Amino acid sequence: MGRDAERAVEGATMTIARRYGVAAGQVRALPSGGANRVWLLGDGLVLRIPRTRAAVAELRKEAEVIPAARAAGVRTPEVVAFEDGEGAGPGVPHMVLHRAGGRDLDVLQLADSDAYGVLRQVGRELAKLHRYAPRRAAELPAVPVDDAAEDPRLLVARLLDGGWLDPGTARWLTGWFDRLAARLP
Repeated sequence: MGRDAERAVEGATMTIARRYGVAAGQVRALPSGGANRVWLLGDGLVLRIPRTRAAVAELRKEAEVIPAARAAGVRTPEVVAFEDGEGAGPGVPHMVLHRAGGRDLDVLQLADSDAYGVLRQVGRELAKLHRYAPRRAAELPAVPVDDAAEDPRLLVARLLDGGWLDPGTARWLTGWFDRLAARLP
């Protein structure tokens, strides 16, 4: 990102913070991902600004999916606002969410039995989403509908090529698909 673009993002971040009554001293950069830059606004809000135009489409998809997931009972932070950067406002696409408390599972260094309990909770949350999704897919136009006809290994390859997955995760997923393929009718 060039210096002018960097200044524009910094200015937009402060404009967005002021909109929510957050002083400049309460805006803190958080570790960012490949798709978004992330800031903590005060103690209760998180700001995400996409790094690329492609990431804007992904953020728009999240802005649709998160309320649907919440309606399905999935514990996830609430979207406060999503702007695609086209209308009035700070001029950059962004999403503001309520902050979710928690800690990184790696940092906690849980015993295997405790980690297993956390993973079971994650599985229950995912099951809620899977029960909800097929009935309500038409309400989420930004989310492509999967017809289940494609080999999921091809999707993993596309995600790896696009930089959405790291090679280790891609190998892990593909290995599971290989093991599960024998169980498919």
